[in-house]
Amino acid sequence: MRAISTEQRNQLAKAILKARRRAEAGARKALESLAVERAKLFNSMSESEKALRRRLRAHGRQLGDRLDRNTGEQSIEHLVHEVAYEHWHRMLFARFLAENHLLIEPESGVAISMGECEDLAREQGGDPWALAGRYAARMLPRIFRPDDPALEVTLAPETRQALEKLLESLPAEVFTAADALGWTYQFWQAEKKDAVNKSGEKIGADELPAVTQLFTEHYMVQFLYHNTLGAWHAGKMLAQRPELAENAADENELRRAVRLGAAGGYDFDYLRLTREPREGDEEGNPTGPWRPAAGTFEGWPKTVAELKVLDPSCGSGHFLVEGLRILARLRMEEEGLDQQAALRAVLADNLFGLEIDPRCTQIAAFSLALAAWKQGGKPAELPPLNIACSGLPVAASKGEWLKLAGGDDQLERAMEQLHELFRKAPELGSLIDPTAFGGDLVQAGFGRVRELLGRVLEQEDDIDAHERAVAARGMARAAELLADTYTLVITNVPYLARGKQSETLRQFADDNHPAAKQDLATLFLSRSLRWLDEHGTTALVTPQNWLFLTSYKNLREKLLKERTWNLVARLGPKGFQTPMWDFNVMLSVISADKAKAEWRMAGIDVMSCRTPQEKAALLRGEGVNYGQLDEVMRLIAQYKQLENPSIIIVLEESANIKRLSDFADCYLGICTGDYSRFGRYFHEIADTSSGWNLQQTTVETTTPWGGCQNALLWEGGAGELFDYVEERLGVGGSGTWLRGKKAWNKCGIAIKQMGELPVSLYSGHLYDNNVAVLIPKHQEHLSAIWSFCSSSHFQKEVRILNQALAVDTQYLLAAQFDFEQWQKVSAEKDPEWLPEPQSNDPTQWLFHGHPTGMVAAGPEECSLWGIADPVGAERHPSLICREPNLKDVLQVAVARLLDYRWPAERDADMRLDEAARAWVERCKELDEFADGDGIVALRPVRGERSAADRLRALLAGAFGDAWNPAHERELLQAAAGDGKPADSLEDWLRDDFFTEHCKRFHHRPFLWHLWDGCKDGFHVLVNYHRLSGPRGEARRTLESITYSYLREWIERQRREQQAGREGADARLAAALDLQAQLEIILAGEPPHDLFVRWKPLHEQPIGWDPDINDGVRLNIRPFMSVELRKGGRKGAGILRWKPNVKWNKDRGKEPQSLRSKEDYPWFWSCPGDGSLEERTDFQGGTTFDGNRWNDLHYTNATKRAARERKVKEEEQ
Repeated sequence: MRAISTEQRNQLAKAILKARRRAEAGARKALESLAVERAKLFNSMSESEKALRRRLRAHGRQLGDRLDRNTGEQSIEHLVHEVAYEHWHRMLFARFLAENHLLIEPESGVAISMGECEDLAREQGGDPWALAGRYAARMLPRIFRPDDPALEVTLAPETRQALEKLLESLPAEVFTAADALGWTYQFWQAEKKDAVNKSGEKIGADELPAVTQLFTEHYMVQFLYHNTLGAWHAGKMLAQRPELAENAADENELRRAVRLGAAGGYDFDYLRLTREPREGDEEGNPTGPWRPAAGTFEGWPKTVAELKVLDPSCGSGHFLVEGLRILARLRMEEEGLDQQAALRAVLADNLFGLEIDPRCTQIAAFSLALAAWKQGGKPAELPPLNIACSGLPVAASKGEWLKLAGGDDQLERAMEQLHELFRKAPELGSLIDPTAFGGDLVQAGFGRVRELLGRVLEQEDDIDAHERAVAARGMARAAELLADTYTLVITNVPYLARGKQSETLRQFADDNHPAAKQDLATLFLSRSLRWLDEHGTTALVTPQNWLFLTSYKNLREKLLKERTWNLVARLGPKGFQTPMWDFNVMLSVISADKAKAEWRMAGIDVMSCRTPQEKAALLRGEGVNYGQLDEVMRLIAQYKQLENPSIIIVLEESANIKRLSDFADCYLGICTGDYSRFGRYFHEIADTSSGWNLQQTTVETTTPWGGCQNALLWEGGAGELFDYVEERLGVGGSGTWLRGKKAWNKCGIAIKQMGELPVSLYSGHLYDNNVAVLIPKHQEHLSAIWSFCSSSHFQKEVRILNQALAVDTQYLLAAQFDFEQWQKVSAEKDPEWLPEPQSNDPTQWLFHGHPTGMVAAGPEECSLWGIADPVGAERHPSLICREPNLKDVLQVAVARLLDYRWPAERDADMRLDEAARAWVERCKELDEFADGDGIVALRPVRGERSAADRLRALLAGAFGDAWNPAHERELLQAAAGDGKPADSLEDWLRDDFFTEHCKRFHHRPFLWHLWDGCKDGFHVLVNYHRLSGPRGEARRTLESITYSYLREWIERQRREQQAGREGADARLAAALDLQAQLEIILAGEPPHDLFVRWKPLHEQPIGWDPDINDGVRLNIRPFMSVELRKGGRKGAGILRWKPNVKWNKDRGKEPQSLRSKEDYPWFWSCPGDGSLEERTDFQGGTTFDGNRWNDLHYTNATKRAARERKVKEEEQ
């Protein structure tokens, strides 16, 4: 079986995406030409067009289009999609048939190619694709209704030609690939799926089919079949040949023995087998007879003819088609049937499919028919396929519905129950359980209901009644399949988390499947078990999070106690070929019987494989010796799983080892609900004396000390954050978000709860909600716990329990932890305890602040340029974890030049390593080099030397005797990284410094480079803390730049202009332009104003009067919104480079109680993504929405008026 190639799949995707757009546009145009949506028809319409219009409107209402009974107008959205789908797929199916030599010309009964179809169409004066479509429809009467009004709509020639061209653009190989048909509906729904997901809205009936579409990889389908049907078949053969079970050398010998020989043969490549243990066998080395790892399903029927297989979410028919391939061969071998008879028998007796989406039902039916014809070698008459749509809408009142019963009392009662059963079908689909109703619907018999509805269809002239009868007959067939029981229920379940579910689906889950309600996937698991006969089995593709999340604990307990777990295979991420579906999935086989006390379930783990191909190979057991089998596949006692913490499913036997919870406690950090308001990088704030506390966050890779870059507006826990959280969560509820108090001021380990779970040491500060902090029950255990958590073993142990992207604290604590072993490791690794807080990284508040200290890391031989730490250099290496950092030396030197100081310098009580504290003390020696006003021009101005000269002097002073001119070159090279280094400090300061600064400090720069757009023009570096300083310092600093530094430069250019100096004209013009832009910022009128969404209108700054606590993101906006006449970078304003700063809407909503319309009009229906005019001086709408818009503007006049109003209110 040849699968479609990646290139061909991409071609198919592009063609289908375009086809849907073209087909829907053409369908809309055609329906509008028939006045389908209008209350009145066109006078020019013929009788046949009028009749078609009536039928289309009736069909549209049945699909879900709404009729406005007051105006007579009717929506056509559902009908547009239906017409587009039917026309395109009739053509598509015709091409599939033709390329597989199965398109039959009805008169001759001979298969014809598309070329021959063109010849026939030419003779008849018709369209070849229309002719091929008619031939296909005749072959598939149960797929394309002969009386379907959607197919009677005539698309415009240009639409038909566009669709034909798209179809012709695809190579023939696409249509002969085994899996191509399965991809078609995925691509048809792709754009709708993306749009729904981006909307963030709840998923209802119209959105559900698109959102839950998921193509199943062929290896997943085969694995589940081979370890159910294949295992059942193998069990029978091994019972007949016990010598094979005793003496086979390996799995491959057994697979060859159970291979099906009929119809070209079939191999059970994914069938897993294992030896039973004998008494006295060593652990992991059984010597008993072979058996299928999943068991032999002894309770199943003895003959193939009695097996009933259901796919309740059959999509495009992938599982049904593979089931046909296996079951037909089994029946040929067991019953001696020829191939055609076996195929018909399987379709009639063995295979059943349900699907919520009627279009998927069509594709599944076509897939099954196409597979039967290809396998049989020719088109042949097939029995009615056991495939039904479980999501058909009722779309009629109960009274209209009951008229279909024609006075038959029992049928009327049955129809009433059918109406009730399918009233919510578009949202519930195959979750519906008719047996829960019982009564007349079951007593009347589904077959009889369908038979009577068939008579109604023959006699009914009323168009609406006819459409209702068509739908009712389909529902009766679906109800019949929904109420039946099956030997095997096999599917890839739909996935939809509870938070995205509609209220209908949520309520249904609460009422019918409370233990499985968290996801649609587990709802399907629970529903699938109810379909099983006494000894039946489910074989499912599902997310694997229900194996470990606490919310599924009751479900796991129930299934472990009441069912038999045959097999679980964890696939993990990267299991699908396309990145659209990259999440952790698993394959499970669970049977209806209660497990025997000694039953050992099979567990397979291929999560470490990074491609679908690797996972498939390992699932087959390839590349694994039998002696190593235990590393991939294990047999685990089912009932022992009940002893695991939270009854987590663990695919290995648990040793009698203590857990981390025996030695430590774990605490979550602070959640603010609005980090853009309450959180900052530490370098954005002035200091921690103004209500800010340093706050630890996560690290990306494990490191002794890291994640020390944030600050939180804490105000002693009783300020704005506390008030905001109390308002959000209710009085007394703040503890739900303001967490971690039990860890504060203690030593521990900070764990990132996502991905690979990197860790760092924790020193007792506040920490955020991305971090979980482990605090040892006894501080002397910290070193052993750190050795464990900082090793790969920690992640491995946690991931055994929980494979979700984010891991809750209980799973961190549940990790198995051998204290004695890790105590030995820590004694070897950290014999003198753990390193104290230290860092050579200037983005960390632990950084000492000294350029020279950045190249030191202990003794001379461990440091660059032979510079040793001033104290503690000869300590044990485990106590020194700073790495030399040449790359950032220049950044730190410029910061010192502009008089910036790190938190460690301002806090003498901060816990620091002794060497780090010594470097902090030496920073005082550099104070003489710091600029007094935080403004340094690149060229000499106001009697000051150039920035480069001053920087060289600072470096020489910092490094002392260790400095030499060659080091400047080394620093420039280190700053450039892999890029080309600047030729000199002058060039670096002018061209590279600010770019590197923005990137290094998370695009929240605290040193700003302002310029006039000329390389040889005016450039100035300014300390942001001065430019946003309190009590008028911010304005004075900007005025100093504008009217002192820049004015002197302007006067110099005027003199040079008068002297005829080359370039002076351009420099003067650029400088004057810059001065004009600075004056615009000083004035602060829109769109160059400051806006802070959490401050009331009367507190909004007027002109350049920023508050440093509002952060760089908001305060930098005026500097980026102005625009230089020439030379500036687009979007950067008067900054040398454009930092990645955006002012789009922040996540979350504001509480209305805190945001009155008078003080906060922007939280009242503001068009925050509208035009500049709409976003300026918005005075509030009628409805509060709480949206957190940031890119808004208010004039100074509006702000002054608000201040005056506030003063009057306070005076009253």
